[in-house]
Amino acid sequence: MTPLRFGIDFDGVIVDHRAHKLRLAGELGVALEPWQTNTNLLHAYMPDDAAYRKLQEPLYGHLTVQAPAIPGALEGLARLPGEAYVISARRPGNEVSALEWMAKNGLHDIIPRERVIFCESGRDKRAHCERLGISMFLDDKLSYLGHLPETLSRVLFDDDGIAHRLALPSDIRVATDWQAFLALAEAHAFRPA
Repeated sequence: MTPLRFGIDFDGVIVDHRAHKLRLAGELGVALEPWQTNTNLLHAYMPDDAAYRKLQEPLYGHLTVQAPAIPGALEGLARLPGEAYVISARRPGNEVSALEWMAKNGLHDIIPRERVIFCESGRDKRAHCERLGISMFLDDKLSYLGHLPETLSRVLFDDDGIAHRLALPSDIRVATDWQAFLALAEAHAFRPA
């Protein structure tokens, strides 16, 4: 029997960029509330695309290594009832800082390096999920979940409490923290066939 396989996003699900986003936005003259740094909303609060890109570059570059883990993420990954695969959309070159963070924080003690996949866009996650037989995917970006097959159990990680501000499809579940996601994963693992 094939083990249950979970797809897990990296940025905003395992690693917490919130403090860096607040500081970088402030340096650009934009005062944000912590919930406004959510990946689904941040672009709308930036004055233009150039400012948004200026914030993104260091965030997914050298600042990744300094960012803390999302509370409960590493412990939660270790407790998943199946195999976990990190499937992250990062631009070429930005994988290095993510891999440094993983090494520094012991992620590969939980998820072997061969189960870490980087792709260029959120759309690319679909092919990896289909190839690997992923049955549940956790991502903090709603548009990326929208690219995944509807046959997957898709879960929005919403530790900012902003799901009510989004046009959330009815089949997408919400986990407000890692404990809530683990409960969904357990229910998914033990549901009747």
